Amino acid sequence: MTPDYPEKGKNLKHILLCAVLLAGTASVSAQAYEFDGFRVEGQGGWDNLKFDGVGQGFNTKVDDKGWVYGAEGGYDMRLSDSMILGVFGNYNWSTVKATGFDGLGGVTTADAKHEWSAMGRLGFKITPSTLLYVAGGYAKTKVDYNYTPVASLVSFDSSQSYGGVRGAVGLEQGLGSHVYAKVEYRYTNYQDGLSRNQVVGGIGVRFGQYSPPPEAAAPPPPPPAPMAEAAPLPPCPPAAVTPGPFLVFFDFDKSLITPEASAILDRAAEQFAATGQVSVALTGNTDTSGSADYNMALSQRRADAVRNYMVGKGVPGGAASATGVGETNLLVQTADGVREPQNRRVEIVFGGVAATMPATPCTPQ
Repeated sequence: MTPDYPEKGKNLKHILLCAVLLAGTASVSAQAYEFDGFRVEGQGGWDNLKFDGVGQGFNTKVDDKGWVYGAEGGYDMRLSDSMILGVFGNYNWSTVKATGFDGLGGVTTADAKHEWSAMGRLGFKITPSTLLYVAGGYAKTKVDYNYTPVASLVSFDSSQSYGGVRGAVGLEQGLGSHVYAKVEYRYTNYQDGLSRNQVVGGIGVRFGQYSPPPEAAAPPPPPPAPMAEAAPLPPCPPAAVTPGPFLVFFDFDKSLITPEASAILDRAAEQFAATGQVSVALTGNTDTSGSADYNMALSQRRADAVRNYMVGKGVPGGAASATGVGETNLLVQTADGVREPQNRRVEIVFGGVAATMPATPCTPQ
């Protein structure tokens, strides 16, 4: 008997809807997924059984729909980077319970309680995480019948198992390193005019998948070239030495520059310029003869005389300061009223040179 394909338009709508929903999950799992190894899954979906002239030999036609649910397990082998070959089996329960009438008014109730199948499949990766596959194999189902003849209070029960060929096409989507989801359409042509259409979805887990070899580690970078030793820095030039102090002496009760003092002051003025001095302090002194006030004024005249002489030799006037301290800073300690030539003097002390940074790096001495 030629098998019947019930409600093919509606079946196609179910398949297309499920395929679109499953394809939408591809954006969730963009990473590559390996579709090999052992797998187990739970599944459920839509079931349609078509009976044509079955049921205890009566002229009975039954067509009804329901739900199917169950479990599946299998193993897939990797043939290449994009192809797998696998075997699997499943066991399902169905809620289909149909009622039909024979030509004489009798009523037949058919209850398709469960089914199982053993199949093989061939799959092709259409994206790194999506598998399109076709499958084929053997399926068997058991149907319990109850027949009540017309106008009878007695009914007859029987059971019959049907085996047949099953074909399927499906789409499987990897959702992580091990989890996957799928949608599948199945058509089964049993014996004696019994056929079945199913659209099921499933969620499963894989074990023992292929692991690609790790990428070779990049070679370590070459060691840095040894740095050339820096040449030793030249020694820094010696710090400028401040000349002095210089001393010039005066005759008793005088503030005139003597020839001996002139020679010393000439040398001091030359050293001031040659060594780059920035200031010079001139301190006038006296011995203890005479009153303190007189000696204070005399010491100031002596300091001013030296300042004027050095300014005349090129020392800037703003750099030279003249101060008289009288008899308060004796070079030779004496009693009051003693004429001591070494105490009648002017001390000349340079203020040093301006600090400068070396033009090039150098090693301090």
